[in-house]
Amino acid sequence: MIALLNRYADIIFFALYLVVLGAFALHFVGNILTGRAYKRFVLWQWPAHEEIIPPAPKIMHAVHVICMVFLAFSGFLIRFPITDRTPFRYIHYVAMYVVGVNFILRVYYAFIRDKKEFTLTFQDIKAMPATIKYYAFLASDKPHLAKYNPMQKMTYGIFFPLLMIVQGLTGLSLVWPKTFLFIFQPLVGFSGAVAYARLIHYIVAWLFIILTTVHVYLASTEGFSALLDFFGIVPAEHGAHGEHREHGVSEHATYEESHLPEKPVILEEHFEPGLGEVHLPETPREGDYEGTSSEGGFPSYPSEPPKPSEPPHSEDEI
Repeated sequence: MIALLNRYADIIFFALYLVVLGAFALHFVGNILTGRAYKRFVLWQWPAHEEIIPPAPKIMHAVHVICMVFLAFSGFLIRFPITDRTPFRYIHYVAMYVVGVNFILRVYYAFIRDKKEFTLTFQDIKAMPATIKYYAFLASDKPHLAKYNPMQKMTYGIFFPLLMIVQGLTGLSLVWPKTFLFIFQPLVGFSGAVAYARLIHYIVAWLFIILTTVHVYLASTEGFSALLDFFGIVPAEHGAHGEHREHGVSEHATYEESHLPEKPVILEEHFEPGLGEVHLPETPREGDYEGTSSEGGFPSYPSEPPKPSEPPHSEDEI
């Protein structure tokens, strides 16, 4: 039974991952057809960000990425060995402890230091359909309520922590099965408990791979400049992020567009000169000067004043 479940898990998740990659390919075609790809990757117009990210979350994110890469590759080489598994087991164990400690620090930083950024509010739930419409190309903009949109809050604040906890417990159960799996021995026996823990560990690993792929794709297509800035490659512009309705600047306005000065107000009323009133000179009209320039109809002034003409000299005056 457990062998059949493992075989189904291999087939289902390998096929599902191919479907995910194909869906992203089609989605990027949608970015091209709607002009989003041209605006971002050619014109380099990305949403401005509110603040500079401090070093601490950058370091923790980099540690997490490195550990997850080592865990994924070593895990697959343990499940599908092409040589001795022992070295890959040690790599897996070391990366497991490092990512576990890093996860605890990141949770503390996220929910103690940045609790408001990850808290899912009622406004976020209401804005979720509009966010989905944006990613489905049914809307040109997505609502901006905080640093992370509702789907990011659910992923970073709920799904990832739960998966990390399940993956950590099943991983520790495989290292110390007698300590962690004694509860399940009366139900499926000791060997059965180890086999099911390994299967759950494998399924959660695939969920991590799929969610990480989604995260990398969206980060690359929706905020590639921020992604480069996060890893210290290219600094991104920082400024107003979000929809400023009072100025009509959308969430996806670039930093330069969101900081344009307001247009000057043109006074159309004309006042007659009188007591206490200032009379401005009239704007020169075409024909008031010698000629007009070819750009914009502005009058052109001679570079040097004309020399006075000298009267003709006659022989009688000499």
